[in-house]
Amino acid sequence: MDSFRKAYGALKDSTTVGLAKVNSEFKDLDIAIVKATNHVECPPKERHVRKIFAVTSVSCPRADVAYCIHALSRRLAKTRSWIVALKTLIVIHRTLREGDPTFKEEFLYYSRRGHLFQISKFKDDSSPHGKEKISQKKVSICNRKVFLKV
Repeated sequence: MDSFRKAYGALKDSTTVGLAKVNSEFKDLDIAIVKATNHVECPPKERHVRKIFAVTSVSCPRADVAYCIHALSRRLAKTRSWIVALKTLIVIHRTLREGDPTFKEEFLYYSRRGHLFQISKFKDDSSPHGKEKISQKKVSICNRKVFLKV
């Protein structure tokens, strides 16, 4: 069953990348987000994280930064995979820590408008080890850092 889940996750990732190439106004960003937060059990690749940093820099329009936050939040809300959830939270955390202050400002603004991390109902059925707790802990760390630093 585990190999089926991995194959299914890889298929979903490649389908999402293909759709982003055709349908997305922000295709480079969407592709970088999917590739940085794919279903493979390894850290996000640095080149994809750097692309996200570039899109969220001060030299880019605020709309691009807002879209990036929206896309990461959507990726987190839609996944049922602990790997994708954790990698998405790692990307958000790294961007808050190492990225441009513009990202932090937009992140705070976005979080005040509603539920940024809709992970309270997150449940990963792939393993009995309760890895959703890891993701929920990472969310609380990100929330704390945003409200303490900005």
